[in-house]
Amino acid sequence: MSTTEESRLELRKNLRDEQQKREKAEGALSKLQAKHDKQKEKLQENREENDQLRGQVDTVKKQNEELDKEKSDIRKSLDETQTTRNRLEMENETLQREIRKLKKIAETAEAEKKELEKKLKDQKAQALEDLRDIELQNKQLQKLSRQHSYKVEELETDKQNLSAQIQLNRRLSFKFDKDMSDDLLRAEKLEMEKAALVFQLKEAQKKFDDVVTENGNLADKVKQLEGKLKLKTDQQAEKKKQVQEKVDEMQKRIDELEAEHRTTPRTVRKEKSGFFKELMVEAPGTLERQNSIASSITEFVKNSEQFDEDLLKEPGTEKARLWEYHSDSRKWDDGKWSNSPIVIQMEKRPFAEGNLRTAYMVKRMDMPNLKFVAKMSKKTSHRREIYENDVEMQIFCKQWAEKFNAENPPKKVSYADAWLIELVDRRGNPVAMLETFIEGEYVKYSNNDGVVLVNRNTPQAFSHYTYEKSLEDLVIVDIQGVDDFYTDPQIHTKDQKGFGLGNLGQKGIFKFLITHECNAICQHLKLKLRKESSKQVVFTNGTMVFPEVVKTLDTNGVKLFDGASPPSRDLTSLTCIETLKCSSLDVLEISSEFLVTNSGSDLKIWDLGTWECKETLKGHCDVIEALAIHSKYIFSGSADKDIRVWSKTTFKCIATLAEHTAGVKVLICDGSRLYSGSNDKTIRVWSIDELREIEILKGHDKYVKTLAISQDSKILFSGGNDCVIKVWNLETMECIYNLESHKKWIKTLALSGNYLFSAGNDKKIKVWDISQLKLLKTVKPHADNVNGLLVCQDFILSVSDDASIKMHSCQNMEPLHSLNEHRVFSS
Repeated sequence: MSTTEESRLELRKNLRDEQQKREKAEGALSKLQAKHDKQKEKLQENREENDQLRGQVDTVKKQNEELDKEKSDIRKSLDETQTTRNRLEMENETLQREIRKLKKIAETAEAEKKELEKKLKDQKAQALEDLRDIELQNKQLQKLSRQHSYKVEELETDKQNLSAQIQLNRRLSFKFDKDMSDDLLRAEKLEMEKAALVFQLKEAQKKFDDVVTENGNLADKVKQLEGKLKLKTDQQAEKKKQVQEKVDEMQKRIDELEAEHRTTPRTVRKEKSGFFKELMVEAPGTLERQNSIASSITEFVKNSEQFDEDLLKEPGTEKARLWEYHSDSRKWDDGKWSNSPIVIQMEKRPFAEGNLRTAYMVKRMDMPNLKFVAKMSKKTSHRREIYENDVEMQIFCKQWAEKFNAENPPKKVSYADAWLIELVDRRGNPVAMLETFIEGEYVKYSNNDGVVLVNRNTPQAFSHYTYEKSLEDLVIVDIQGVDDFYTDPQIHTKDQKGFGLGNLGQKGIFKFLITHECNAICQHLKLKLRKESSKQVVFTNGTMVFPEVVKTLDTNGVKLFDGASPPSRDLTSLTCIETLKCSSLDVLEISSEFLVTNSGSDLKIWDLGTWECKETLKGHCDVIEALAIHSKYIFSGSADKDIRVWSKTTFKCIATLAEHTAGVKVLICDGSRLYSGSNDKTIRVWSIDELREIEILKGHDKYVKTLAISQDSKILFSGGNDCVIKVWNLETMECIYNLESHKKWIKTLALSGNYLFSAGNDKKIKVWDISQLKLLKTVKPHADNVNGLLVCQDFILSVSDDASIKMHSCQNMEPLHSLNEHRVFSS
């Protein structure tokens, strides 16, 4: 290739490069032009901003001038500050000098401190030693204090027993004085009878002289008969001696075998078991107790069974033999013993302890769901016979409890089942009394010395019943247990035979009779009353029954619990259809004609069709708190202490009953009487026909707030601020019973059939069975005070200060529905 072509190619290449550069330059130029345009626009904007800034600069200049002035002022202040600073520096130098002096003092103090700490350490060590001595002395003092408190408790117990004994001695003294006066009267009578007998004796002497002559011939015959009788008596005495020697020999053999039968191998015992059968034939005159022991040992051999090895695999188990006493008659010691092997778990520590025995929880592995108690004597020398006596006595008392229950008392009683348990895995085969565990609070009602510790009717009536029905041969005392489920009894017998060392015989029976006071259950069982009275005694405490109450109840009342049916209507569909407004609504009553409410101190009569107020009755000078509607009258009670009587036809006040001395809180009426309860703690009974007071019922300790009356107007129930429901007999106008369960004010009562409903400030509704005067159920449906109750056919309605009206099921008293339209309840 030539040089020219190379130059040309080079040139073309350069041109292309130049062209590319030109194109790039044009693109950059266009970008610069666009950027220039933007900058121009921005410059214009900046010019506008500069104009604004110039105005701001002028403002700033003015502000700077002001700042210069302030600056000059600040300089002046700085000069003054500098002067102050110089002065403070001089003062600081002075303080530094003082600080150096204080440091020297501090160093001296530090040295003294170290010396004091050393001394304090020594004193602390000494104090610790003193403290240990004091703690040791304190422990000794606490020990002495506990011993002293134990002695105080023992003295207090002795004091109570002494007080009871003194009371008993007083009664005995009174009885002795009475018996002495009776004896003097009898002595005088005997003197008169003696004189008459002397005269008769003289007459008889004459006849006797005649008879002696006739009997002279019989003397020889009598001497002959006496000789024959003496000979026969000597022969019988010899036979009796021989029989007694034989009995003693057999008794010795029985005692030896009874001691050996537990340790003797089973095969040997089987060989010996025939001896006891022979013994029963050989010694028909042996005591019944010995017969019982012999038959029991025979039964032991007969019933010997194997222990359940599967149950013994459980940890803490041991073998035991359960001895059960069987008796079907009224004689306590004529039963038989049988036994069976069981596996038990007994706790190592007792859960309760008395003066004589300790109690251990026991689990029978064949009955894992039941609880049992083993009672063991603290004395290791306690003989097996004593445990057997205790079991036999408790079974005997259980039979008496069944007889008592057959008389249909208000509350039935029972005794815990009891057995003798032999711990065969333990050394010496110790025995204990086993019985079912009683859940609840343990109470001792009486002891075996005639002292009544807790005066309840049922325990005392049971003791009285056993005395009467045994034809005064025995009495069961020492009543104790949970409610009326008893244990550990004692029996006194007329002949003082049997029932252990606690049997005090006639003395124990006499002590019971001296202290026993008959109650309503004694009267109900028709026992011979031990308390003389010119009129029938009124009993107001404890368990009782009142046939007159049961007869007067409304048999068509509401049915509860098992006999109840669910509501026949849909309660959730209930809605408010009208709102009646009063200035202050406290009470309301409804009749078939109209609704009556209070509005402060006024009465308002509302039409049931239009729900409009048709009348306003004025007369009271304070708020109305009670209303009652009669066939002829409307009664209103007020805090002004008055009861006003209004005509139902003219709505005029026709009378004012002004006997109460405080505000009237409740009114109810029947066909002929009005009953009013008041803050003066009384219930007043008024004749509606005569509009006058006929009786005052006194018994409440605080305000009376609610009343309920039986269908035939023979029984009245009242409640109030003393938290007690009182039951009144309106024929005798006397309080016959108290129902106590509420802890706060009772504000409402409702009666239907056999059931009484009560509620108040404890927020609880309680249901009582009036046929037994017994509390059945307690529910707490509201969050505030319950002020009203209404019993309907298939539900119960309650009103509360929590602004709700609740409807409760008759089956279980559970809420079915709640009406919450109200905002605040006042009554």
